Amino acid sequence: MVDVDGSDVAAARSGGGWAQHVESATSLPELFFARVRSTPRNLAYKYHAGGGWHDVTWVEFEKRVREVAAGLLTLGLEVGERVAVLGDTRAEWGTCDLGALVVGGVTVGLYQTNTAEQCHYILDHSQARVLFVDGAAQLEKIRLVRGRLGNLSHVVVWDAPADLRAEAGELSLYALLKQGRGASAEVQGTIDARARVVDVDAAANLIYTSGTTGPPKGAMLSHRNITALLQTQDDFEFFDDDITLSFLPMCHVAEKVISFYGRLRHGMATAYARSLEFEVLLDDIKTVRPTVFGAVPRIFEKVYAKATLKAEASPAKRWVFKWALEVGRRYSRAQRGQGRMGRRLRAQYALADRMVFSKVRELFGGRVRVFITGAAPINVEILEFFHASGMLVLELYGMTETTGVSTANRPDDFRFGTVGKPLAGVEVKLSQEGEILVRGATVFKGYFRDEAATQEAIEDGWMHTGDVGVFDAEGYLTITDRIKNLIITSGGKNIAPQNIENLVKDDPFISTCVLIGDRRNYLTALVTLDEDEAPGLAERLGVSFRAPEAMTMDPKVVAHVKAAIDRVNTQVSRVEQIRDFRILPRDLTIEDGEITPTLKVRRQVVEAKYKDLVESMYPT
Repeated sequence: MVDVDGSDVAAARSGGGWAQHVESATSLPELFFARVRSTPRNLAYKYHAGGGWHDVTWVEFEKRVREVAAGLLTLGLEVGERVAVLGDTRAEWGTCDLGALVVGGVTVGLYQTNTAEQCHYILDHSQARVLFVDGAAQLEKIRLVRGRLGNLSHVVVWDAPADLRAEAGELSLYALLKQGRGASAEVQGTIDARARVVDVDAAANLIYTSGTTGPPKGAMLSHRNITALLQTQDDFEFFDDDITLSFLPMCHVAEKVISFYGRLRHGMATAYARSLEFEVLLDDIKTVRPTVFGAVPRIFEKVYAKATLKAEASPAKRWVFKWALEVGRRYSRAQRGQGRMGRRLRAQYALADRMVFSKVRELFGGRVRVFITGAAPINVEILEFFHASGMLVLELYGMTETTGVSTANRPDDFRFGTVGKPLAGVEVKLSQEGEILVRGATVFKGYFRDEAATQEAIEDGWMHTGDVGVFDAEGYLTITDRIKNLIITSGGKNIAPQNIENLVKDDPFISTCVLIGDRRNYLTALVTLDEDEAPGLAERLGVSFRAPEAMTMDPKVVAHVKAAIDRVNTQVSRVEQIRDFRILPRDLTIEDGEITPTLKVRRQVVEAKYKDLVESMYPT
């Protein structure tokens, strides 16, 4: 990364004359430059390279952003043109994103797992002019479809292979930065000039939906949408000495808007994780020791499963863990006013904390003050487990089209099992059918080049989310399901599958449960084993550990899954009970199109792919 000396800092502080009003910024360039002016020497991010972690300050970050911006100007980027990024979540993602934004570009993210044809669809539909890719593997995908992308003039590669083709508009990030550093004073002046006149109601980002219900649609989020959303984060009391860990996809609204742009407002730093591999991620967490941590529910579920399975090492450990879990839940409920906090409970909790919960805190580095999760429901028992461990996990709710968040639990106002209350300035109501409708400054501009879909989504200013929910007497919202995901049995019963599926997934060895039963007379399920925990299951059941496909056919494994489903069946109504199940030979994957990059199941794809297994559960 680029180092700057004192003269560079002084120049950056005076350059452009940007005011230090982070709170009042209404465009992302204004917000970024105000952040740099406010805390120039503070840590902006950490990255891992050469066997160690390296620190980058905000003013160093700005220097790099300006070099990217100047480089894009030398490529002829015009205001409003799209700049796409295809790569892992790393420092270069944010640098290139902001480099495009400060000169009036609109940024578009692509998932690293997208196929060449999926990349072609988004790049073609967005009419992207410039594309950043992280290395040779992603570049090869683009080369397969480049001949059909008439608007794409340049491909910039972060980790450039030796065979870059300049004649095809390919260049390295190093070469772009060099062009930026050598740009004329006129070009440098254009950066500030363009940043100052950004239309706050113009699109800043095109965030493409993950395509669970059809081809991806490009949701246009304006500068005003994003800065309005960021202003609502003040309820969480983030500070400029906080640090997070970044590992979720940057092309998703959660990591890009809530986390990345959120850091511009609050000044907190991040460390870019080395890998998404679970054990490496845990190691990074313990090294970085974040104070704020956001993740999808699956991360918390896996940590809970890891703690549960560790307790299975001996009967004594199993007893201690079970006892601590019960004490912790009573303590958590007492803290939330749902029980008595007596002297005996306090003493029991102190012992449980010393024996169990303190070790769970250490898995996260021991400093996390705020945990945030969304995208899917998380079991209340898991929330109580973390709360008992001294770690409050707050569920949020929103969607790309509402700039990521519409309702939230707050540190001082939360209720487990709900997604909290509407954000300040955001109106939320339910339609007669129970659909959640949202109105306010965070509702998106519409879908790029798709007026019909925009009109269908927004009626009289209200965004129709497609989610079904209910408010309790105190105003907390609970999501029950998606309208299109509701299972309607042949007997006319409406069933929300997610809650039942989550109950099945409480078993630490089960990774995924997909409920089947639409237009059928009873429910069945397709289940997958957690591949990381499969060896532990084999040891526990006394069976030899073999390939996952072989394990799924072992009678003891089948019996274990059946026992888990039988337990769930005791907790639900008769019509919600699972009558039969099949264990799939492997877990669902992004690469096979069975789940989205945000780990949402593509139900129709899964049911179609395993049609024969499904039909075997419904004999004529």
